Amino acid sequence: MTSGSSTSVEGTAVGLASDHVLAALDFPAPHLIEFGRQNSFRGMVLDSRGRVARLVRVRLDDGSPLEFPANRPSEDLGGHLPRLRAARNCRFEFEILVRESSALLACEAVWEDGSVELLFEYDLAEVRRGSAELARMRQDLETMPMPPSDVVFLTQGHGDVDGYRSSIIPGVWNMRRYLSASGVETDEIRRILDFGCGSGRLLTGWLLQGEGRELAGCDSNAMLTGWARANLPESVRIDHTGHLPPIPYRAGEFDFAFATSVLTHLRYGTQQLWAQELSRILRSGATLLVTAHGPLYVNLFAPDRLAEFIDSGHLELEGAEDGSNNFASFHVPASLIGLFDNFELTGYFPEGRVHGRRILFPLAGMQDVYVFRRR
Repeated sequence: MTSGSSTSVEGTAVGLASDHVLAALDFPAPHLIEFGRQNSFRGMVLDSRGRVARLVRVRLDDGSPLEFPANRPSEDLGGHLPRLRAARNCRFEFEILVRESSALLACEAVWEDGSVELLFEYDLAEVRRGSAELARMRQDLETMPMPPSDVVFLTQGHGDVDGYRSSIIPGVWNMRRYLSASGVETDEIRRILDFGCGSGRLLTGWLLQGEGRELAGCDSNAMLTGWARANLPESVRIDHTGHLPPIPYRAGEFDFAFATSVLTHLRYGTQQLWAQELSRILRSGATLLVTAHGPLYVNLFAPDRLAEFIDSGHLELEGAEDGSNNFASFHVPASLIGLFDNFELTGYFPEGRVHGRRILFPLAGMQDVYVFRRR
C-alpha cells in the first residue's frame, strides 16, 4: 500500500484525512462525574489553521444551550505552539448541574466568524451504566501510591500528580473501547505487556480491572522502572531494558501488548527492530495496540514539511536523541502499517476517534491508534 492509498478497517477509511480542530476535556473523567450535583468541566479548543473559538456552547440533554468563553489562559499550549495566536488563551471552564437522569452533554465551538461546530459529546448514560464498576475502581485507585511530580513529568510532560491519577481509569476504559471496536474480546486477554511502561500508569489501570491477568512492563528509563518496581504490587513484573532489542521475554509469551506514545519518539530504523521484537514475544493470534503521530501533528509542529511527509510517508524532526522525549516521529497509515508485516490490521482510529467521532480522555492525546492481530 502506498502512502497515498486507503483501505477500510472496521468501517474506517485508512487514509490521510486530518482534523484541524483540537478539542479535549481535561476534567471530569467518567469515574469523577457526580450525578445529582453541580459538576465543573474544564477543557480546550484550538484550530491548527489559526481560527479562534470565541465561545463553547453546551447543551445538557434537551435543555437550553448555555455559552461560556473559550479564552482562559493556556500558557502550556502557547509555549508548544507559538505560531497559533489563540494557543495561549484557548481553554474553557464551566459548571453545570448533572441530573440523576442526564444522558448526554454536547459541546460546540462558536468560532469568531459565527460558525458553529460540534466538538464532542459526553455519553453520561454510558457512565451511569458503568457506575458500579467505576466506583469500585475509583475506590481501589485511592489506595495506590502515585509518583512524585518529577516522575510524572518524565512521562506526561507535566508535573500534575492529580491529573496523572485521574487519567488512569479512562486510559484503560478507552483502551478497552479500541479493542472492542477491533473485534477483540478483552475478557479473554490474560498475559499483558506494556512496552514503554514508564512509571506504570496504564498497568495500574489494568490492575484495577481485577485479578486473573499476568501483567508486565518494560522501559529504557531506569528512574521510571525503579519507581514502578518499588510501588506496584510484586505480581507486576517490571523490567529495565535497553534502547534496542531484545527484551527478556519468551517467544509467544503474551496475549496482548501495547505501546502508547513510544514509536513517536523513535527513528524509523529503531521502530523496525522493535516491531520484529514485538512480533517475537506475541503468540499467534495475539493483539498489539500502538499509537503514532499522524497528519494532525505534522500540521501542528511542522506544517512547512507537510508535502514531504505525504510524499515519503514518514517524517522525523532532527535535533534530539533517538528515544528521548524531544525526538518526534510521524507516520501516514501505510508507513506505520508497513512496520508490522507479521500482523493484520484490525482497527484504525485516526486521531483517537471511534466511528469518526472524538472520544473523551483518549489514550495518547490525539495520536492515531492502530490495533493489529499477530499472524
